Amino acid sequence: MAKGDFQQVISNLLSNAIDACSVGGEIAVSASQGEGHFRLAIEDDGRGVPEDLKDKIFTPLFTTKQDVGTGLGLRVTKEIVEKYGGTITIKNSSLGAIFLVEFSDSHSH
Repeated sequence: MAKGDFQQVISNLLSNAIDACSVGGEIAVSASQGEGHFRLAIEDDGRGVPEDLKDKIFTPLFTTKQDVGTGLGLRVTKEIVEKYGGTITIKNSSLGAIFLVEFSDSHSH
């Protein structure tokens, strides 16, 4: 993955996590790499993503942010990840939302 593309993915996911957190909130970033596999997880302690919005969250121009979102950040992030053969998923945790970016095989480098 090109350095600039990876930076864009991190920037977009961190920006969303920051927006999801309240003042004094926390964000956890973790990464792991194994044999032919790379995983990045960014978790916030915001409200999470309602189940009915999970399918829409990567749709162009879809945003839940009033006055600050363009609805393009997560779409662009997904396009970059998929361009390199990766996947991006979202799930809710007991704290908030977790965005998982995963690459396997030759796409982990």
